[in-house]
Order: sequence, then C-alpha cells, then structure tokens
Amino acid sequence: MDGIFKTMLLLRKKKYAAMVVKEYADGEVKSIVREEKGLDLVRRDWCNLSKTIGRMALSYILSGNETEIIVDQLCTYLTEQGKKLMEDTLELSDLIITKELT
Repeated sequence: MDGIFKTMLLLRKKKYAAMVVKEYADGEVKSIVREEKGLDLVRRDWCNLSKTIGRMALSYILSGNETEIIVDQLCTYLTEQGKKLMEDTLELSDLIITKELT
C-alpha cells in the first residue's frame, strides 16, 4: 500500500494532489501532509501568480469542507485576484513567465 489519503484530487494516473495521512507504527496519526504529483502548477516556467492561485485552489479543494463552501471560497478568492489584476495592484514580478531555451 502506498499510503492513506484523507482527501484526494485525481486528475489522471500519476497526476494528483492529496492530503496524505502519516502514521506511527502503532497506527496513531503522526501528521497529515499535502502531496502534489505531476500537476502543471509545479512547473517552473509558469508565473508566480498562477502557481499561487493554483496552490490556493488546491488548499480549498483538499480542505475537506462541503462542496458549496469550497466553491464559494474559490469564487471569492478568484474574484479578488481578478480585481487586483484589473486595478494593477499586483507585483509585476508575479506576472513574469520564465522559460529556458535549450
């Protein structure tokens, strides 16, 4: 067995985000940690804003809250980020896309 997951967002094989339960040998829960595998938001060539928004969205989705609460939180957060972008109050450095050419 690979692990015990409290909550999981499975997009495809080897592309997921989950809250993984870590246990002691006696079965007592040691900790719950977030694990991200194969998701586009971990790519280095995306701008910091997209990474931040993606991670925040995952936090809401993996929170374990009811679906309606998660959708409301996501809508509120994305609306706030959109307003910041339209009002030009975001740091320019958060919008820079880096790509190394080989």
